[in-house]
Amino acid sequence: TDCDEYTWNGTTFTTSGTYTFDHSQPGSLCTNVDTLHLTINNSTHNSFHQDACEQYTWHDVSYNESGTYTYDYTNLDGCPSSDTIHLSIYLHDDTTYHITACDEYSWNILMEQHYIYDIRNIYFRPFYARLTLHQR
Repeated sequence: TDCDEYTWNGTTFTTSGTYTFDHSQPGSLCTNVDTLHLTINNSTHNSFHQDACEQYTWHDVSYNESGTYTYDYTNLDGCPSSDTIHLSIYLHDDTTYHITACDEYSWNILMEQHYIYDIRNIYFRPFYARLTLHQR
């Protein structure tokens, strides 16, 4: 049993199986054949993307900056493995606007295309902020 690959008598195997190697001498009356019963277990390599607000905890480690992080471990087959997370951290921004207007008010906010507009809410994947207009 080995992980990912195994080299035997100069040949590298990447799949489980039964293999033979004949090392009989030419002209000999005796045959010399070795048999290998091989089990190949595979390492695990997972990769995924995650969005989070402020911070994200992954494998008991808290991250508060966007980036690519790797976690190395031994999988259930005993093989060295790794998981990779592509993390996007979005910082929360509390902004309060105090506006006084008569009859009507036009609120111009610079927004990017990845916002979805609603009369009361602005959604930013995967989070949202509520905008509230108080009339006096």
